[in-house]
Order: sequence, then structure tokens, then C-alpha cells
Amino acid sequence: MNDNKKPIEDKNINDSGMLDVGNGHEIYWVDWGNRTVKKPIFYLHGGPGGGFDEKSFDKFNPETQRVIFHDQRGSSRSTPFASIENNTTDDLVNDINKLREMLGLRKISLYGFSWGSTLALVYAIKNPDFVDKMLIGGIFLSRKVDEEFYLQGKITSHFPEVWSKFKSLVPENSKLTVSEYYKKMMFGEDEKLRKKYAKSWMLYESSVVPMDYQPKRTERELSKFSSESIAYLEAHYILNGSFMEENWIIDNIKNILDIETVIVHGRYDFVCMPSAAIDLHNAMGGKPILHIPMAGHSGGETVAREVIKAYVNMLWK
Repeated sequence: MNDNKKPIEDKNINDSGMLDVGNGHEIYWVDWGNRTVKKPIFYLHGGPGGGFDEKSFDKFNPETQRVIFHDQRGSSRSTPFASIENNTTDDLVNDINKLREMLGLRKISLYGFSWGSTLALVYAIKNPDFVDKMLIGGIFLSRKVDEEFYLQGKITSHFPEVWSKFKSLVPENSKLTVSEYYKKMMFGEDEKLRKKYAKSWMLYESSVVPMDYQPKRTERELSKFSSESIAYLEAHYILNGSFMEENWIIDNIKNILDIETVIVHGRYDFVCMPSAAIDLHNAMGGKPILHIPMAGHSGGETVAREVIKAYVNMLWK
């Protein structure tokens, strides 16, 4: 059940609606801020499956900036909820173009953190002529090493009890990896087991996102929103290599070397490796601004939040 079906209300919203993108999918979108801006920012949310909410507006200035928000396929208010059918990275890239064209836009900027950084990079590589600037962070390059870091126990040195709890739902004699077993159970026919493993997946992620991990607070916060779409879509995307060949982003990075880019990545990010940000920066010839603040994966932590807002205002005055 999706708990986030109600349209968002905000005094700075110019327009909003549902866009039919084909294959049975409709995506929810919002045009927010100064609508006279000709090259708006496209906000690409995380997950996959995360969606956006009112807090997403806080990073931007409605007087000087125009931002286009949308829930990606299967996410939040988009329908069908949590669907993995006809849901690949190429589909999401095509949806951005359909939304851009529907709004009559030629050039856009991209803002994306975590999975949003992956989607921003793929979109820009495939559509460099349409991209003006990028602010990306929590870099996830969707390589095997990135998946192993997050889902195969590489975080055990810092979160041993979190990994142990996550792994405990996998039989010791299973021939599948922990993440593969979770995917099998989350896409099985038993609805009770689907929800059990989806909740455990999200508890695991939510536990390693903040620098200040507090188990009771994490469980309390997780109970306030529907997380099934994130668990299902993350498993669908990550365990399929985001439907890209290994190292595809780095191998094709030459397409976007002329796009003004800022990279922000938390030093203590245990969802997406800080080394991925370094790898990306080096592959781009050191051209982007690279900032590695003392933060975890959450862009809401004080240091990361202020750093990100400063770059938003620098790029889009």
C-alpha cells in the first residue's frame, strides 16, 4: 500500500500532474519555483523507488530557481506503485526526456544524489546536448564493486551488528548471496514474507545511512512511511547492474567532460563508497569540483546540507 498518494501542496508550485509515459506507467511531476527560468533543474530522487516530498524543496530558492520534480516509475505517487515491469534505467532516461519535452524545455540542469547521481550521469551521457550543469553526490556507479560494498558485507567493520541482523534472515545453507536471497523472497508469492524481507532490507539501509546510528530511532522513523517501493526497486535495479554493462558510466564518461559538474560525497558514506566519487572525478580529468565533507550518506546531516545548499546557490544564482 502506498502511503504517499496525495499530491504535494506548496505555494511555490506552478503546475503539477500525471504524465503517461507508456507501458502502463504514469509519473507524477511538479513544476516549482520561478517559472521564467529557461533552464530549470531536474531533481532526480534516490532509491530507486524513493520519490520526492516537501522536504526536497528546502534545498532550493523559489525566487531565483525553477525545479522540476518527478516520482520515477514505480515510486511514491507514480503508478503502478512498486512495479518492476517495463522499469529499467533506459525507461527512466526516456521518461525525463518525455517530461522535458512536455514542458517545452531544451536545456536542463541535473541534481541527483545516491541513485539520483547514477540516473543523472546516465541521462547526461546519453543526452549531453540537453544538459547545462550537474550537482551530484553519494555517487553510485553501479559496478560490481559498488554492489558488493553495500550488499555483500563490506560494511561489517563499522556496522557488524547491522550486517548480522540483515544476514540472519538468510539460511546458512543458502547458495545465494544475501542480497540475492532477499530478492528471491521479496518477489515471491507469499505476501507476508515479501513485506517481512522488504522491511528488513529498508531497516538495513536506514541503519547505515546516518553517521549517528541509533537503532530505536531508526526503527521509529522507518515506521512512518511506506518503504516497499524502495526495497523492491533497489533489489530490481542493483542486482541487475542497473541494466548497464559493467563500468558503463566510466567507459562513456568522455561524453560529459564539458558539462559543468560539482560532486559532493560524504567521507563516512557506507551505502555508496567515497572512492566512487574519486574514481568519477579522476575519470573526468579532475575537471569537476569535488567536495568530500564529514558526513554519511544522508544529505540531511548539518555539514552535508549546508555544503549542498552552497553549491546549489553557486551553480544556479
